[in-house]
Amino acid sequence: MTASRPVTAEERRRTVEATLPLGRIVGVRVALNWSVVVIFWLVTVSLAEGRLSHAYPGYPTGTYWGPGSAVAVVFVLSILAHELAHAVVARRNGVEVTARP
Repeated sequence: MTASRPVTAEERRRTVEATLPLGRIVGVRVALNWSVVVIFWLVTVSLAEGRLSHAYPGYPTGTYWGPGSAVAVVFVLSILAHELAHAVVARRNGVEVTARP
């Protein structure tokens, strides 16, 4: 097991610049990273054009894209809930959760 090195100020700055700030939840800064958009798109397309259209053929296109998008939204919200849980547990254990500008 390797020890992790501290994050540099330059790495933090690049991370903040690569995100779209959305606000704060329970005092924790929430931002949208481009990778979440890619994940959302991949989940939606793979369900709408793949799994759902093959499992239930013969329906209009929107019939597949609606549920595909809904599943992607729930998936992204579960990622958000998971990460917020990390912040809450960290605070309860006395670890400072920084809210970057």
